Amino acid sequence: DTNYASYASPTGTIPLRDEHIASLAGKYNKTPAQIMLRWGVQRGSSVVSKSITPERVIANFDIWDFELSDEDMKSFDKINVGWRHLLWGEVSHHPDYPFKDELPYGYQLEKCSNFAPGQGNID
Repeated sequence: DTNYASYASPTGTIPLRDEHIASLAGKYNKTPAQIMLRWGVQRGSSVVSKSITPERVIANFDIWDFELSDEDMKSFDKINVGWRHLLWGEVSHHPDYPFKDELPYGYQLEKCSNFAPGQGNID
C-alpha cells in the first residue's frame, strides 16, 4: 500500500486526519486529500495521487477550481512534524538533492552504486 497520508508516521501524525487540514477542507468545501494535493501543486511540486476507487480518482482531479490563500499556504508550516516519508537516499549523493537540510541528525548521504550508461562514477 502506498497511501502514506492515511497511516501514522513515526511521529504519530496522520495527514488525512490532521485537524488543521480538516479545517481547511471545510473552509474550501473540499476533502482533506484535495487540500493536500492542492497544497503540493501550489508549492510547485510534482504530485502523484493513487486510488482505485473511481470517486476518489475523480476527486483527485477536482483541485483546479480553487486556490489556497497565501495565509493558508503558510499555515502548513505549523504542521511540520520534522519527519519525511521519503528521503530518497539512493539519490542523496547528487549535488542538487533537495532535502539535505531536512535529513535526520547523523544521516549518512549514500553513494550511488549503479549508474546509467555514460554517467560514470561520482566521488
